[in-house]
Amino acid sequence: MKDGLGRMVQALAAWSLFARSLLLIATACLISALLVPVAYSQHGVDGVKACVIAGSICLFGGLSAMTVSDTLPGPDLAIANLLFTIFLRLGIPIGICVFVFAMGDRLVDAGLVYYLIVFYPVLLLLETAFSVGQVAMPAQQSE
Repeated sequence: MKDGLGRMVQALAAWSLFARSLLLIATACLISALLVPVAYSQHGVDGVKACVIAGSICLFGGLSAMTVSDTLPGPDLAIANLLFTIFLRLGIPIGICVFVFAMGDRLVDAGLVYYLIVFYPVLLLLETAFSVGQVAMPAQQSE
């Protein structure tokens, strides 16, 4: 099982940035499709807005981090790449969440924070699979 998972992660990492971005967008759309009916039944249109905004926030952070990660490849820029992508993946969603929460907006009442909690780990897992596969690919090519 471990070997099959490793091959799958490496296959995903071999995809172009465009293809990986499309997969991330499709995943966010799938999560939205599952959450929007719940959001609408709980909070109406505000719930749908909160759900879509939460997904968009996490998606923007993920796409930004993937783009930066692809533009700063190699071991020489590994620390800069890591720090900047952590800021993009984590800082954008948390920063916007704290800002909206502090404003006490209707989106908070409609569950924006909860929707962020649903979107964030799923998209992060996918982005991590891309990153781990990219790190593992050069190591296997040199063997």
